[in-house]
Amino acid sequence: MSAYLEGEKLGGKDADLLREIAREYALAMPDAKTKTEKLALGQKSVSYVQRAVATDPKNALAHLALAICYGHVAPLLDNRTKIAYSNLIKEHAEQSIALHATNDYAFHVLGA
Repeated sequence: MSAYLEGEKLGGKDADLLREIAREYALAMPDAKTKTEKLALGQKSVSYVQRAVATDPKNALAHLALAICYGHVAPLLDNRTKIAYSNLIKEHAEQSIALHATNDYAFHVLGA
């Protein structure tokens, strides 16, 4: 992850770079010892991938990553927020499908 963060420090604002940083934070969540640590990593992940979507709104993989990150964070939140996140997951999975109709994983996320 340090190479990705270094790339960001050097001025990298590419959606794919931000998406990869978000992925690294999401992958670190299971290794966190407490729910608070997991939530902090998940929120960082969501924040980075939201920036990726803002940087390139037509990036299907960024929308898919945002849906996935919301899905990782949702179980750690209260029920009202879980419902809100489920709507966001659906919205971004559908956006990913609209941008790249042959991405099977986006259909999988939407179905899950």
